[in-house]
This record gives sequence, C-alpha cells and structure tokens, in this order.
Amino acid sequence: MDLPMVAHKEQRRPSLKAKAVDQLVQDGEGEEQALYVLEGATGMRISEALALEAKHFVNEGRTIEIRQQVDRDRPRIVPYLKTDASHHDVDLSKEIAEYLRAFVDGRDGLLFKTRNGTPCLHNNLEARWLTPRLEAMNFDEKGIGWHAFRRYRKT
Repeated sequence: MDLPMVAHKEQRRPSLKAKAVDQLVQDGEGEEQALYVLEGATGMRISEALALEAKHFVNEGRTIEIRQQVDRDRPRIVPYLKTDASHHDVDLSKEIAEYLRAFVDGRDGLLFKTRNGTPCLHNNLEARWLTPRLEAMNFDEKGIGWHAFRRYRKT
C-alpha cells in the first residue's frame, strides 16, 4: 500500500500514548479514574461517556449502549447523538467490564454528575482533571483534550 508515514509531532491533533493513559489511570481516583478507564478502553465521545447511566450497561456489564449525550454548552442530557451512526453498542473486555461494574454498582442515574445531579460538562472536567494531570506529566501539548482518547483508541 502506498500510505503516507505518520509523524506524531506533525499531527495537528495528537493522540495520547499508552504510557500517558496508564499514568492518568494510576494517578486518578474515583470518578476521574473511571472516566480515564472508560475513555481509554472504549474511545467514546466525551459527551456520550458523561451521559452514561447504569441502565446503559447490559450483557452483565460487557456491553455499553450509546443512546444519549450531554449537550455541548448546557448541563442537560439530549436524546440524540452527533451522527446517526453514533447509535451503537460498545463491547468491553472482561477486565474493563469488571472494573466498570464495580464502579457502577449502587449508582443510580448518571455516573458522572455534579453535586446537584446535573451532568458534568466536558470543558469543566478537562480544566479540573485532564489538563492539570497532563501538565504535571509534561505531556500537555496543543490539541490534547478528551478527543485524544478517541485517537488513542483508534491507533
């Protein structure tokens, strides 16, 4: 095949490397750690991950049904996704399913929510969790954000 070589430093939207994702998971706790595991293992859009409820985990926790997302600018759940093809199911490995099942166990409603029960906004979590961790790891570069987990999963 006559495909171009990919130079990571020349990418406008770089992806996370396995070492960085491992470090994020190790350093995170609670909801933050669960979100890093979920994003790294599934490559879901952050708006879809933040809209997850316990009822979306089926097949003994081995499958996640993607059916809703958090609105981009307001803390509310919307019943549509970015594209028609976004309605899909995500299969999980046994280990990830067990980890997430333990996280989900006993939770009702949204898995990632604010103190008053509204969905978290991705920009707030990026500023509070992701960016400071990446800066501490000397890995923060232009274009690194939640979408880097999608690119990490694809690569």
